[in-house]
Amino acid sequence: MSSDHCPTVIQQTIPASDITALELLLLSDIFSTEKDSDGWYFYSDEGPSDFARVHRTELAAAITDRPDLDSEAYRLVAPLWNEPGDEGGCVEIDLSPVGWPVLFQDIVRRSATLKYVTSVAAFTSSRLSPDSLGGQALLITADGVRSKSTFDLLDEFLRDAKAVPVSIETDVLVELRFTTIRDRIRHLSDARAATVGEASETVTDEDIRAAIRAAIGRASFAEMQAFLEEHIASRAITAAHARLSGGAGT
Repeated sequence: MSSDHCPTVIQQTIPASDITALELLLLSDIFSTEKDSDGWYFYSDEGPSDFARVHRTELAAAITDRPDLDSEAYRLVAPLWNEPGDEGGCVEIDLSPVGWPVLFQDIVRRSATLKYVTSVAAFTSSRLSPDSLGGQALLITADGVRSKSTFDLLDEFLRDAKAVPVSIETDVLVELRFTTIRDRIRHLSDARAATVGEASETVTDEDIRAAIRAAIGRASFAEMQAFLEEHIASRAITAAHARLSGGAGT
């Protein structure tokens, strides 16, 4: 039987002044914690849980210490606090409907220094299989949580590969398709037949590469793609014409 783990780190030190006692109590059960100067560093060797289990006496102290009544932590704990139970027992808080990142969202909202919190995790297993290794990155802001896993990235790569067939006729420096450039060349040839002559019909891949490198030094890639293709097509024709004439292209 395999044993799966998800080591996770919160990359930013969370200032102690930005976190409530209740949030610290919950996150200290979900993660391992270390004091880092005037803040807290959170990590998990096995992987964070969406369930926090805390002693009722600790919860009683935390819920009344600088409470943020609008925080997700308080909203989750308040109903449980009213439930009957052993005063010295434990209370379980289920964060699965919202996920532990919402606790960091509240921290970012009230922080004067943190604009976001990032988390990086690794998926590992004692029994390796094609889908047992991977990773995930989280960007937590006041407005939302964005996540992407290595599996998401692979799916994107595969969708791109299916949508755009890989062609050797691409200059990887700028990712312009030679077929598109040649279409532009044919268009320019029709429009400027009297001046380009047979040069447009003899443009080689190396002529196009030379034109691309010339265009890079003189044209901005922030300009429209159509302009860049037209510019390169024109220079490729010039390079081919110069080669046939025995001169040097400009």
